[in-house]
Amino acid sequence: MSDLGDSEEKYKKKVDEEDDDLDLSVEDLVDIVNGGAVSRHIPLKSNPRIVYGTDEDGSEGTGDQGGDSRADIVFGIDRKYILSQQNKWKLKFTKPNRFRSTQMEFLVSENGLQENEEETLEAMLDRQNQTGEFKKKGFHIDVKEEDIRYDIVRDKPIPYKKATFILMRDVSPSMDEVTKMADMVALHIILRLQEEYKENVTRCYIVHSSGAEEVSERDFFKDVYGGGTSFLDAYKTVSAMLSGTPYKSLLGYNRKISWADEDVYVMHITDGENLDPEGSVVEEIKSMLPKITRLMYMQINENRDGWPKFINEIKQIDSTKLRYTEAKKEATNVNIAKALSDLLGDTE
Repeated sequence: MSDLGDSEEKYKKKVDEEDDDLDLSVEDLVDIVNGGAVSRHIPLKSNPRIVYGTDEDGSEGTGDQGGDSRADIVFGIDRKYILSQQNKWKLKFTKPNRFRSTQMEFLVSENGLQENEEETLEAMLDRQNQTGEFKKKGFHIDVKEEDIRYDIVRDKPIPYKKATFILMRDVSPSMDEVTKMADMVALHIILRLQEEYKENVTRCYIVHSSGAEEVSERDFFKDVYGGGTSFLDAYKTVSAMLSGTPYKSLLGYNRKISWADEDVYVMHITDGENLDPEGSVVEEIKSMLPKITRLMYMQINENRDGWPKFINEIKQIDSTKLRYTEAKKEATNVNIAKALSDLLGDTE
């Protein structure tokens, strides 16, 4: 390998270990969530070096201190890479496996329903080898009753893997400084759920400020909208999805989630500033908990001094279905990993 090639491999390894250098954007992760891949061009730094002889213009060469970029490393990033990073962060996703279904499993035995010709011939050959018949006569069809094998079937329980992920985000102006951190954590969770549920994940997006409404994925990951902050309408929207009652949606339809037949995850991201009467949101949360698998509350610490933090109300709810985290606003891998571990990780 050339010196440059060797340097590239070493630098790729360094970037892989300290992957904040990749500086992924929210748009990058949205593309990866939807099955795409992105690339990053990272400048490769050369060591200081002395150049002798003549310069390109024919003049006498001088000492060159180097150190400037002389090439770019193309770093490909896809879902597999992001999941490997989550594994490095020692994220252990605790999934409930609440539902089970069955499928037909084919078995072979000496008693059953229908003869399996392939297994029967194998049993015949095994018998001929053991008795020395094959050595004397070579391959020949001589099926006896003891050789016959049959297909039988039985129900085999398998995990039922289907989930809906409802993602709610505060889009009031106070969230402006923490939007990237909020979206990056949310997208990492989507990728993890897609991995755990083998792509069988329905995604729903709710934005809220003074009111709440369901929006498209594209609109969800846009800039903040404005208005004051009310959480109650967002949770009422989730309750409406679970019960199949009308709610405000910009998609042109309302959905009904089959919560009795699948896992339902709800994630709420906010800075904690809530204008609703104390206790009103908690009561709405308690009413929906029996229908969901997990509620994840992520509060990014950007509260103004003296403003009550909703997480204090969340902490009063006694339920194993509830997970919460107080995250820092900078979208670094350390902060993202901490939030993911709090919301998804092993509780034991």
